[in-house]
Amino acid sequence: MRNRIMPGVYIVIIPYVIVSICYLLFRHYIPGVSFSAHRDGLGATLSSYAGT
Repeated sequence: MRNRIMPGVYIVIIPYVIVSICYLLFRHYIPGVSFSAHRDGLGATLSSYAGT
């Protein structure tokens, strides 16, 4: 039973791990780029996607 469940768990967990590592590295090495500092750009991006 374990052999049938684990591939599904890996498919869910691996993207979260990759994105979390990339987020932490991006935040550490490029701290000047943040969405909280540029909310106008983030809002424009979200509104453009909402209109499509």
